[in-house]
Amino acid sequence: MLRKIFRVIFYSNINSVVLINILLKLRENNNKILSILLWNKLIVKYGIHIGNRVKIGKNLILPHPLSIVIGNAVKIGDNCTLYHNVTLGTKHSLENESIGYPELKNNVIIYTNTVIIGDIVIGENTIVGSNSLVTTDLEANSVYAGNPLKKIR
Repeated sequence: MLRKIFRVIFYSNINSVVLINILLKLRENNNKILSILLWNKLIVKYGIHIGNRVKIGKNLILPHPLSIVIGNAVKIGDNCTLYHNVTLGTKHSLENESIGYPELKNNVIIYTNTVIIGDIVIGENTIVGSNSLVTTDLEANSVYAGNPLKKIR
């Protein structure tokens, strides 16, 4: 038990996920003051920005929890992994209206410096390589990488 407490306090990858889960619970229970304080802590300490209507499944993994942006209505399934400098956000129309947010199904891995924008779905068991730009739906059980994005397998 003491070992688990030590890991939560001192390991940034575990600490950041615990803080995100607490933030989502605070928002769920309409605890605005504490949620704003915790949201600010995530931004200052880790550079992690979590939108207001985010839905995150079980066992989110952030191996290097730095500079991660998860937009307002992003949905993340169970057992997903996000590396540092990942952005999950929206596109805007010419009228500056939000067009939609991405949804990551279960068991998705997103590597470093990847941007995923728009109303798209990343299928289950999909891997997106480093430095990728994703603007279209991705098939399940696949590997993609690059800018422009290409299916590797």
